[in-house]
Amino acid sequence: MENRKRWVIAPLLVLALFISACQVTIDDVISSVEAAVPLLQAEGVDTKLATDVLDLARKFKTDPTAATLEACTIAFDKLTARAQQIANPTKRTAVLVALVAANITLQKLAQKYLTLSTRHPSDTRLGGANTRVALSKVAHRAAWRCRDASGGQYRDMEFCKAHPDTSVVETH
Repeated sequence: MENRKRWVIAPLLVLALFISACQVTIDDVISSVEAAVPLLQAEGVDTKLATDVLDLARKFKTDPTAATLEACTIAFDKLTARAQQIANPTKRTAVLVALVAANITLQKLAQKYLTLSTRHPSDTRLGGANTRVALSKVAHRAAWRCRDASGGQYRDMEFCKAHPDTSVVETH
């Protein structure tokens, strides 16, 4: 009986530690999207997509399930797609630079959930097969890159932040 308790308690401890780590990183998503909102508003972009991402990120903070994370990544992808439609390339680059931290964080969280779901496949909070496939796509997509528009060279993202008028964020 004692051994059985360990098998039940161990996954719960792992999940509890993971949840506390996620609490810190989901804040990066929230602050990144909040930083992009004024830039979106300045371009006349409806911020409902940003509000959806923020609501889902806050929900994930209190209820860190794979389904909530998946919904957050879907909403973030819609927000990114809308940001890419901004006509002014300088403003578009500025918005995408503001969203970089959120993209990186969502990829890391998706990867962590995938890792945990393979270790504890029966834990329903880590998602079913469809959720795992969706999170796998997020976890394994190419990282966003900054490219100097004048020379075509890839640069550090700080270059795009400092020079949005002569750079492009490639989101793939």
